[in-house]
Amino acid sequence: MNILEAIISGYDTNTTGLPKVYSNKTSPTRNVNVDGLMFVCNQCSVVWQRPISGGENKNFNYYDDFPTIGKKRKRCPKCEKQK
Repeated sequence: MNILEAIISGYDTNTTGLPKVYSNKTSPTRNVNVDGLMFVCNQCSVVWQRPISGGENKNFNYYDDFPTIGKKRKRCPKCEKQK
């Protein structure tokens, strides 16, 4: 008996009793809305975001050519320093 025959016959199952191809495990990735973490600067109109994880708070990411529709408006750290 090969693996496909075992799955079809129901011998190859997980703890729920369903064949492994119908497993309802969630993916190991986080479901984070990255769009909510990005802002558009009121002054210089650049899209920016804080480091997502593991970075220093001083290292912000800036995107010059990026869609701004639906982004929250907030002054970027570069413009805050120039105040």
